[in-house]
Amino acid sequence: MTSTSNGHVEVTYGTVEDMAPALQPALLAELERALATGPVSVLFQVHTHEVPRTVPEFWLQVTRRFAPGLCAIAVVSESLAVRTAARVFGISNDLKGVPIAVKAFAPTELASARDWCQRARLTRASGAAPSR
Repeated sequence: MTSTSNGHVEVTYGTVEDMAPALQPALLAELERALATGPVSVLFQVHTHEVPRTVPEFWLQVTRRFAPGLCAIAVVSESLAVRTAARVFGISNDLKGVPIAVKAFAPTELASARDWCQRARLTRASGAAPSR
């Protein structure tokens, strides 16, 4: 499930299979449409306890392609493993010089995750780099 509003895209992954790179073309098209109007943030709500290896590999290609317009990715999950994978993904982007902020949140922090995404878009729109 995907929803978009004012440069913010929210995606819900209910199963590991939902994350498969082969199932992401519609999401990538949505990102491209949103990027045409300004900075974009993505909030993933992940309802699984694992992230297949192919997923961060795929998204590293996406972040390289769409950054700096794609300025922030928030990952909301109850799973410590998923949140840790998100943090490692953020570090991987840093090491590759990709200008994107990535942050993990627990489900109780969903409102904070949305606020963080909004601040990242506003910061990028002003020409500065979002805080990590």
